[in-house]
Amino acid sequence: MISEVIRVVGSNILILISNMLIGFVIPKLMGVQEYGYYKLFMLYATYAQLLHLGFVDGMLLKFGGKAKDDVNRQEIRGYSKFIFFLELIIGVLFILISLFIKSYIYKQIFIFIGLYTIIFNQVTYYQFLAQSFMDFNLIAVINGLIAFLNILSILFIITCIKIHLFSDVTFNQYILIYLSIYVLILGIYINYYGNFFWGIHTKFENLKDNIINIFKIGIPVTISYQVAALIFNVDNQYVSLFYSTKIFGIYSFAYSLISVATSVINSVSTVLFPHLNRKGIDEAIKEYEKSLTLLETIVFLILFIYFPMKIFVKAFLPEYIKSLMYLRVLFPGVGITTCISLLVFNYFKVAKMGKSYFKLSIFTLLFSIVFTWLIHNIFAGPVAIAYASLISLFFWYLLTNGYLVIKYKIKWRKNTLYILLMFVIFEITTSVDNLCLSFFAYLMLYILIIVLVFGKNYLSIIKSICRK
Repeated sequence: MISEVIRVVGSNILILISNMLIGFVIPKLMGVQEYGYYKLFMLYATYAQLLHLGFVDGMLLKFGGKAKDDVNRQEIRGYSKFIFFLELIIGVLFILISLFIKSYIYKQIFIFIGLYTIIFNQVTYYQFLAQSFMDFNLIAVINGLIAFLNILSILFIITCIKIHLFSDVTFNQYILIYLSIYVLILGIYINYYGNFFWGIHTKFENLKDNIINIFKIGIPVTISYQVAALIFNVDNQYVSLFYSTKIFGIYSFAYSLISVATSVINSVSTVLFPHLNRKGIDEAIKEYEKSLTLLETIVFLILFIYFPMKIFVKAFLPEYIKSLMYLRVLFPGVGITTCISLLVFNYFKVAKMGKSYFKLSIFTLLFSIVFTWLIHNIFAGPVAIAYASLISLFFWYLLTNGYLVIKYKIKWRKNTLYILLMFVIFEITTSVDNLCLSFFAYLMLYILIIVLVFGKNYLSIIKSICRK
């Protein structure tokens, strides 16, 4: 598994470069207002993934870890044709309904969402098919290609501006380029998995029971994903509803910077689930505490990127300088969101506890909505909403991790204490105006906390490596 993780993460270095360009260059080229509209599209696009109705996740659960040669190709072709027609119908209906929206801007945004639904949900289907077959070389190549095309598109836009073909880029122009890239990716996937799309397929009426079963096992996972997306985006939704598009654009820019920091490490999830699924929950749970310890220390190490980001934004993106106060508050939340999405959720999937995860996430979502509303009304302002988001995320971690701790009797105190300490340390050290002093204070305290909290854990890991 380690070699596959390295391969997938290696391909994501290009994605990191791509995300840096999208995160830093696109906001500069668009300006705050247009960037705000673009981020509104991206906000609602996260919910469009619900529109495959659980079928894509059901396929991953049904075929996860199986070899390509061990599956019935005619049956898979049937599923491929089914998802094609399903997304086409849903997407076209969404576009037709969007035509009745009065606001011209929102009409454009939701028409794009309809197109996104048709394209992206099919791309996800083939991505999950590759993940099911453990075809990680393909995933690495596709991820690298997406990144390369994103970089190429940004360079094309910059060139056009330099030679005065146009003076700036609007949100709808960039979204069209973005969607075009995924049309190409979908074509590549269909071509690669031609044997699972073209040719004679099992008739839909003969697959009816299987399709219903795929929906049944997939919809709890899909809804859980979307509930997770809602939890991640409660603060964004509040800011988009109660503040101007300009303020929303600045607030969202902080999340763009966060996505730059997390883009590489999140790719590990594609490798993790099939391997955990093969091991089974009893064997996998033995590695849970160690995996969580490693993940937490890596994620809070990644938070060092805050310091060069602060320098860059001040120097080259002064119009977004206010986003730094949101970024400082939100950034420690990366530690929680990564642990939940990368590790905790995968363990719930392996243990076939999707419904339990869903219930816990629903409860968290309700808490987050109410708590953020109270904080917004008491304190007002996007900074207060950002703090409410951070507290809600920690509440979610306590619930989901606590469920696994109680059920499987996992040691939890060190990991929870570490997260709390690092939250406080990051907020305090980054509040110091002197950047060098702030950086070295965080560095020293980061090392000290690891030694105090996880010293024995890392000694045992080093000893086991030395024995090998």
